[in-house]
Amino acid sequence: MRFTFALSALSCVSGVITTVSESSKPVVVGVQRIWDKAPHNRFTDVIRFKGRWYCTFRKGQGHVSHDGVLKVIASDDGHQWDSVAAFKSLRGWEMREPSSRSCRTVV
Repeated sequence: MRFTFALSALSCVSGVITTVSESSKPVVVGVQRIWDKAPHNRFTDVIRFKGRWYCTFRKGQGHVSHDGVLKVIASDDGHQWDSVAAFKSLRGWEMREPSSRSCRTVV
């Protein structure tokens, strides 16, 4: 049985697709830039949900900046990524560490 995982590098500017089987170690099969539209893109998470890839991350002017926005991009094939949502704090709080979770109930 084979499993496919999507991982993002420390910066969301690079995506890594790895494939593993139950008895082998992960193998990198490709690297692709999936987002580079802000000076600082970090704190990534990737999930496969209902046949699509979703990547969440924080984008902003710098590591410590109050202009941070949580971004969600999605892809059907892992190559072409489109923006699907952006969340900005209404109170000026610094937002970090977005996380994707698969669940049976979608809100």
